[in-house]
Amino acid sequence: MTSRMSKSQRTDERWFILALLCVPVFLGSLDLTVVSAFLPNLLSELGLSLSPDGLGDVSWVLTSYLLAYSISLFVMGRISDYFGRKETLIACIIIYLAGSGLLVGYDVIVASLRDVLATFEIYPASSTLNVGVIVFARMVAALGAGAITSIAIALMSDIFQPDERTLPLGIIMAMDTVGWLLGAAWGGLLIQLMPWQGIFLVNMPVIIIVLVVLARALDVPRQGHQRQRNQHFDFLGLIALIGTLTSLNIALVNLTNQDTLIVWGALTVICAIAFVFSQLRTHQPLIDLRLMRQKSTAVATFLNFVIGYCIFISLVSVPLLVNVRNLDEIGFAAAFTSIRNTALQDASLQTGVLMAAFTVPLALASVIGGSLSNRLGLARTTLLGLLMALTGFGAIWNQLSLQLPDIQLALLMALAGTGIGLTFAPVIAATLENVSDQRRGMASSLVLGVRMVGMTIATSTLSVFSAERIIDLVIATEGGRFPLEIVDPDDYATIFSTTYITAAVQAVSEMAMIGFFLTALILLPALFLPGKATK
Repeated sequence: MTSRMSKSQRTDERWFILALLCVPVFLGSLDLTVVSAFLPNLLSELGLSLSPDGLGDVSWVLTSYLLAYSISLFVMGRISDYFGRKETLIACIIIYLAGSGLLVGYDVIVASLRDVLATFEIYPASSTLNVGVIVFARMVAALGAGAITSIAIALMSDIFQPDERTLPLGIIMAMDTVGWLLGAAWGGLLIQLMPWQGIFLVNMPVIIIVLVVLARALDVPRQGHQRQRNQHFDFLGLIALIGTLTSLNIALVNLTNQDTLIVWGALTVICAIAFVFSQLRTHQPLIDLRLMRQKSTAVATFLNFVIGYCIFISLVSVPLLVNVRNLDEIGFAAAFTSIRNTALQDASLQTGVLMAAFTVPLALASVIGGSLSNRLGLARTTLLGLLMALTGFGAIWNQLSLQLPDIQLALLMALAGTGIGLTFAPVIAATLENVSDQRRGMASSLVLGVRMVGMTIATSTLSVFSAERIIDLVIATEGGRFPLEIVDPDDYATIFSTTYITAAVQAVSEMAMIGFFLTALILLPALFLPGKATK
């Protein structure tokens, strides 16, 4: 017995289900980055200061969602192998709805909690209680949202034959990617029209409608998973995985704090070793590492991690480049806070346009890559995408300067984005190649979880790299002619504006160089992907 839908299911029904799944996939990934749009409003509403402590508290509103989303990506696909795709998907959509509802009504919950705690003579700080409830609500929503994407991928593999599934897989990945890429812009638009809670409220009616229709339209027999339900669930592996991801996230947040980094980095390694050990010892692992014995799965997993990292090279470097270009235009006027802030605000539109030059082709190419894989095969489509990304990153590395026209930079970024997008569907299809029906949810979780880890590591390491590299270059240039010990590094941009701008451009160029060498690194492994998906 399998979870595969009836072979007689009509083609239009399958595509209708795909269209339905795209809605919660998109909205769930939208919430990954939407919070960045209302963080200033949240700081003000909760009475938190702009000090490191205040920003640190509210940053957990973003970090908690990312952490819970990552855990859900790894775990819930496997749970759907046990309990059935339809049952798990419906449950996770309800969980996502519950988290969104908690966010919308968080102030009522805080008031109730305060009354309950007061009966025990416990009086927590108002800001602490508020942040705690919001963080909890975000984590609940993320546990549902992350699962939706991994289960959707498994479902596409269930209802489409191997030689048909690359296009629907590409569409699911496009919706997932577009969601978190547009999150900040969508939130920024809505926050102009309504309180920040409204950002989550507007999603709820849409999700409820999709939930009702999916419950009726999705025809996946429960009995296909009866045997799996009678087997042992890997709770030890789950605990080790949660420990690994939690420690990793905390370590990455503290990359510049050596002592804290060492402690949490060591804990990450310990938990990761425990996770690997537990997966190899149990007969029913959460993530069966024995899948890596299959060449296509091992290669695709490695490619997926590197591709996840490369995605964020442009997303980290573009805002930095645009901001320093604007500082170059206003020159010494950057010393005046009001003028500098105006210039940086004006840079937002330019940043959005250049980001779109990368992200829009990426999303479109992820769909095209699915269709192209059916014609060229998985390996050739992936190689074509990597060569395009290699060319784009290499051209940016060699040509980037303050004088490079925006249109030329946008074209190069579009080339890199298109290349990365083309790899999405074939890499996922290769991961699912030769995976049994009972383990397809696990494989889907592996695909998305590994990519998310790559993106998370990229966000922290590239941000630290750019900041530290700029400072090093400024010191190397100005150290011999100015007593730098009397200048705060935060003031380098105004005191040494010309040197700082030159250093920032070089740092962005070097990030493109990193993208070039990473894509070159995975060209050879991509040759070992399968040709066409097995029929």
